[in-house]
Amino acid sequence: MLNISKRGALRSYYRPVQSLILSACLASIFAPAPAYAEGGLADIYERIEMLRVTHELCKEADITTVNESAFQQWETRNKVAQIDAIVSQGAANSQKVADLLASARNKLRRSLEGKLPKLCLSLAGALRSEEFNLPLKYPDFYRSLENSPQQAKATPTSAENKRGNGGAHVSLISADMAKYGKSGAGPDWDEVEKVVLISSSNGFSPIFKPQLLFSNGDLYRDFDLALEDLNMEASRRVRPRAWGTWKEQGDGYVFSIPGDDPRKISRVYPVWPADKDAKLDGTWKAGSTMVMPSADLGMMDVIASAQTITFTRDGRFELNRSSGGSVTSGGAGVSSYANAGAAGKYRLSGYAITLQFNDGRAERVSFYHFDSKGEKSSTVVGIAGVTFIKQDD
Repeated sequence: MLNISKRGALRSYYRPVQSLILSACLASIFAPAPAYAEGGLADIYERIEMLRVTHELCKEADITTVNESAFQQWETRNKVAQIDAIVSQGAANSQKVADLLASARNKLRRSLEGKLPKLCLSLAGALRSEEFNLPLKYPDFYRSLENSPQQAKATPTSAENKRGNGGAHVSLISADMAKYGKSGAGPDWDEVEKVVLISSSNGFSPIFKPQLLFSNGDLYRDFDLALEDLNMEASRRVRPRAWGTWKEQGDGYVFSIPGDDPRKISRVYPVWPADKDAKLDGTWKAGSTMVMPSADLGMMDVIASAQTITFTRDGRFELNRSSGGSVTSGGAGVSSYANAGAAGKYRLSGYAITLQFNDGRAERVSFYHFDSKGEKSSTVVGIAGVTFIKQDD
């Protein structure tokens, strides 16, 4: 395993693309605000994007080493919402600058995609490192930020709004998903040709990712929110590389993503919608455990995460999430695990499941059955784009 405790370990992955990222266009944005420029805003935003893109890629590859709560805590400590507000305000004044920022981000993603899974294994250490402790690294900038009008204008993230004063809520909707989810804003189902699964590997085990194939040739490389709530325009802004085009070719398909070579898909797997108001009974689990040797420390790092959902035939559910890790050496060790849960009522309808939580929240995300010999599987389902497997009674 990478030595994630050394300062700058994660940053070394970015050196080949460092010159591409943000500095020139950010300097032009903040020429009228020299306090920001001199204080290091470009470098700070570059580091934020490094970790943010890494976190996105790891989630898309189903390599879970950092849970949402830990990443949100890092964002809060480093005042990411305020810095995003500053950058967004500057970019809003120039479409050219906005396009340059988007292009730089896409190039960063393309460069880093080939560095999985090692990149993901370094993320937890990076969040704790001095290299990415931005208030410590750039004290002058953060002091000026405290006294800036932007301090009052920064918009809380959706996750912060959900937390309120009562701690983090267990949710199937991530902070990114909340940015492009809007009730009733999605397309009609008659615009969709089919929903399929494609298989790949995250370096540890096979994974199946749902794909939405639209009748006009558009491709959405995920199926996380219920289609009815998928704001496609916002999704294209937040996750531009989740969108592309598809076409049939021979017995397979060709998927094309802007900036990448076309990918030949030789096999896809069908999925099934749920019957309206169908009921489930049992516990389904999604999760992973990785045991990684750390040669430099002579230790074993265990990184684990799991989600379980228990459904009952009377329309109730209980959602639980646990995550954490441990380090052991010579019979001694330390462990750190977090658990949280929530419950309420559920309703299935087609390719969607609605969860009505007891605290008043409601979430509608995608739902589908895997195929089992031409019929709906009763043991493997997809919820919010994640594969859940029914546990033995």
